Amino acid sequence: MFFNIQASRFTEGTEDWDNRETNQVVALFQKLDVPVIQGFLPYNISREEWEKNPQGLGSSAIWYVAMPEFYGIIEPVILASYETPRDEITGIMVEKFVPITERIEKAVGRLTRWLVLRSKPAKDRRVVFLFNNNPCAGTELSVGGASHLDSLESVARIMAVMKKQGYRIDNMPATGKELIETIMGRKAISDFRWTPVEEIVEKKGALTLFPTEKYLEWWQQFPENVRKKMTETWGEPPGEAMVYQDKLVLTGVEYGNALVVVQPKRGCYGPKCDGQVCKILHDPECPPTHQYVASYWYWQKVWGADLLVSVGTHGNLEFLPGKSLALSQECYPDLTLGEMPHLYLYSVDNPSEGTIAKRRAAAVLIDYLLPVMTNSGTYDELQELEQLLGEYGMARGNDPSRAHSLEHLIVEAIEKANLHQEMNIPLETLHDHK
Repeated sequence: MFFNIQASRFTEGTEDWDNRETNQVVALFQKLDVPVIQGFLPYNISREEWEKNPQGLGSSAIWYVAMPEFYGIIEPVILASYETPRDEITGIMVEKFVPITERIEKAVGRLTRWLVLRSKPAKDRRVVFLFNNNPCAGTELSVGGASHLDSLESVARIMAVMKKQGYRIDNMPATGKELIETIMGRKAISDFRWTPVEEIVEKKGALTLFPTEKYLEWWQQFPENVRKKMTETWGEPPGEAMVYQDKLVLTGVEYGNALVVVQPKRGCYGPKCDGQVCKILHDPECPPTHQYVASYWYWQKVWGADLLVSVGTHGNLEFLPGKSLALSQECYPDLTLGEMPHLYLYSVDNPSEGTIAKRRAAAVLIDYLLPVMTNSGTYDELQELEQLLGEYGMARGNDPSRAHSLEHLIVEAIEKANLHQEMNIPLETLHDHK
C-alpha cells in the first residue's frame, strides 16, 4: 500500500518525461501488487476558495483528480490549500502550502483501514454487501435492482467463493432466489413509506434496535452546519424515520462475517410525494436521515466492517449533498462513509456516474461487462405457427388455394400450442372456421 502526495506542476513539453516516469511507476506498483492512495496539494486554490466552492476544485480538477484516475489511483483527498500571504517584514508575497489538518487525519484514517484489510486473515475479515434500494415507487419490488447485473445471484456466488477462500460465512444462501426470499421474508429493508416499522421488527428484519443516546454520541461529533441541516429537515435525533420505541431500526441479514443490507432510504417527501421515483434522490440540499447515517456508522463502528461492497449500478451515497470532489467533513458522502474501504461493482457502460462514485464516495470500481444479448425469437409450436403465418401473408393475395390450405394448418397449429385458451376462443369456434 503506497500513499503518494501529488504536487507536481504540469507544463507543456514534458510529455515524454511524464510518460517514461509514469510507466516506471506503474510497473513498480504492478510488481508490488498494491493499490495507490493519492492525496493532492492544489497549486491554485486557497482554503477559503475551496470551502466556498461547491465544485471543490473547479478548473484544476483535471490535473489533480482526472489524470491520476487514468492510472487507477484511488482516494482523492485534498491535504492542503495554497496560500500567498505577504511577509510581515518585507511585504513580499510568499507562496506556501497550508495543511488542512482534518483532511490529513481523514486520509490517514482511510489508509489505515486499507492496510488493516490487507493484513487481516480472511477468516477474520468482515464484509458488508449493500444492495440498491430504488426509492418510493415499488420499493419492495426493486430491492437489489442493478443495471445489467443479477445482483442477488452475484452476491450468493461471491459468498460461496469467499467461504472456499477461508472467510467465515454461516448459513450461506445457495442461490440469489434464496437470498431475496430471506430478505423479503424478514422485511430486512429500510422503508418508512410502504412498510410499517412494526412489521420489520416483528419479522426480524432489524439487525439491531440502536439506542438513540449512542447515536447522539456520534452525531455530536458532526460539524455544526451538518447537525443544523439534519435537524431542520428530519427533526432532533432519532427523527421519525425507521424509529421503534425511540430506537433506530437498522436492518440487514447476517451470514457470519458477511452482512447483507439494503441501502437505507434516502428520505421521503411525505404528503408532497407524487408516487413517482422520488425527486429527493438527487436533491442537492436535503440531507440523509438520521437512520441513513447511523446505518453506515453502525456497520463500521459496532458491527466491525472491514469493507463495504456496493453491489450494482447504482446506489445513492455518491449523490448526497456536498462538493463535487475534494470533499470536506461537511459533505454528506464523506461524513456518512467514514473510513470504511469501499468497493463498488459498477457497469462498464456507465463511466460518467462511475466517476462520481469514485470521487464522492471514495469507491474503488470493479467493472462488470454487459450480458450478451441475442434475439429471443419463438420456439417449438410457436415457431411453426410463426412460419405458417408468414407463408399465409405471402399467399393470401397471390395464391388463394394455397392460402386456404394454410388457414387449416394455422388453426391446427393454434390448437397444438394451446393459444386458443390464452385468447379465450372456444375450441368449437376454432374448428367452425375450418
